[in-house]
Amino acid sequence: ADADSDGTTDLDEYFGVSNPFDPADWFRVLGWTPVVPGESVLLTFSSSPRRVYRSELSAGLESWVPSFQIQGDPEGDSTSVEVRIDPAAQTEEFFRVRAAPPLQP
Repeated sequence: ADADSDGTTDLDEYFGVSNPFDPADWFRVLGWTPVVPGESVLLTFSSSPRRVYRSELSAGLESWVPSFQIQGDPEGDSTSVEVRIDPAAQTEEFFRVRAAPPLQP
């Protein structure tokens, strides 16, 4: 089901701690800013302090390796983390962030 018709299922909104009745509230990347060009970026995404977020890295979208795990910022509705990238990589690198089940109800 998708109560707010925003294209994100109510179950996915539960895992992302977003309001399933508000089409403007959904888990998303808010920013991607170079920190050290070619070496690291600052990734900012919507978050909840009740969730742990896991990121994975892929060079070709076929296999994924863990990149980081972080708890949502306890003082806000977004979390930022510096992500190291491989400056020697000859291909594009892709990240995905997933919200883990709730730490508490």
